[in-house]
Order: sequence, then structure tokens, then C-alpha cells
Amino acid sequence: MARLSLTPSEYWARQCHVGSSFIRQPEVGLRHQVGVERIMWGSDFPHKEGCWPYSHEHLRLAFARSTR
Repeated sequence: MARLSLTPSEYWARQCHVGSSFIRQPEVGLRHQVGVERIMWGSDFPHKEGCWPYSHEHLRLAFARSTR
């Protein structure tokens, strides 16, 4: 660890992304903390863990209480 040149948050900002194919309402509130530019939306449906064919409805509900 002493040889690492960046802090953990700097490595995150440079190298990491979050994949989301089924975002939940509590996670919506964290999107700015994570960084909206770091969130990748998966849409290669249908998958059993996803919300297809109700994707639009699911997103509407997930973001319904969002203020930003």
C-alpha cells in the first residue's frame, strides 16, 4: 500500500464504473455520490433479474421521489 501513488478515491475516479440493470429507489439517491458519469445502464434484456418488459414503469417508480 505504501507504494500506491493515488488514494482509493482517485483510483475509483480513474478506473471504476458501476453496472446497473435494475436500479432500486434507495440506489437512485446515491447516484450523485457514486457519480452519474460512472453508472452504466445494462439493457441486454430479457434477463430474469431485470425488469423487462416493464423497464419504463420500473424506472418511473425508481426515480419518482428523486429531487435531482
